[in-house]
Amino acid sequence: MLNDLTLLASIADGEFYSGEELGERLGVTRSAIWKALKRLGELGLEIEAVAGRGYRLTTPLELLSSERISAHWGDAEKSIEQLEVLHEVDSTNRHVLARASSAQKPIACLAERQTAGRGRRGRQWLSPFGCNIYLSLGWPFPRGVVGLEGVSLAVALAVVRALSDFGIEDLGVKWPNDIYWKNKKLAGVLLELTGEAGGGCFVVVGVGINVRMPVASGQLIDQAWTDVSHAKAGYSISRNEIAGRLLHHLVRTLQQFDQHGWPFFASEWRQRDLASGHLVNVQCFDELIQGTALGVDGTGALLVETDTGVRRLHAGDVSLRLRSAN
Repeated sequence: MLNDLTLLASIADGEFYSGEELGERLGVTRSAIWKALKRLGELGLEIEAVAGRGYRLTTPLELLSSERISAHWGDAEKSIEQLEVLHEVDSTNRHVLARASSAQKPIACLAERQTAGRGRRGRQWLSPFGCNIYLSLGWPFPRGVVGLEGVSLAVALAVVRALSDFGIEDLGVKWPNDIYWKNKKLAGVLLELTGEAGGGCFVVVGVGINVRMPVASGQLIDQAWTDVSHAKAGYSISRNEIAGRLLHHLVRTLQQFDQHGWPFFASEWRQRDLASGHLVNVQCFDELIQGTALGVDGTGALLVETDTGVRRLHAGDVSLRLRSAN
């Protein structure tokens, strides 16, 4: 049976190819080509068919490749034991968590598409095929959960560092770990962990970056969003290069965190903190907290000045929305 990815790689450049030409190149019948193209269409890829010219992707596509990613990840090569690139998976975080018990060193996974991608607080992370970055990095912490306070914020800064490598400016972080460009969400982070009480733990860092979000998919997102293609209009940026630089900065940041803890990142956080000094609404379980964000404390907890005093809120429990003074 024809491998759909093999066919996709053959038409990824967006040029026209006839069914006969593709069949000869891949050693299958024109009928097999047509069936495979139909399956690719079911992934959400737009394929144009023109009589006398053949088939083409309406938008050229760059498939992820472990070889091309590793060409851009620098010193991360020394730390990551395994890098997987999958055609499709329910969730890259789930995939890495399932391998946590046997992983002695960091492992990483990327996917072209997630069928059940997740954001914070159980929200869906929209994951159309071949458009964005869906990456999970599993990282063992031998000391366990002790000292992990603030790691979620540090990871958000790692994403900012990676995007800054491409000249993307005006990046900020909405506590605890949503990355924004000009007040629109560009990337998000989801951390999950597993381990024994009192022993070592395995943290899975999930990162989603909008690189080239299709308009149809974007209409399903219930908040203001953007992608790399808008932040760097007129520039073509490789998804493989983004993935490589992201892994580089994630590894470097987690190493720094393991050595120094959250205080090492406090100054950098203040420069990127979008909430500090603003009026905010914070949904904490069933309680709505309103006040002025005062930044974070020495553990990465959000400080909110309310009518009844300063509240200290921890990542994972809240949803924060900036609100106007009116």
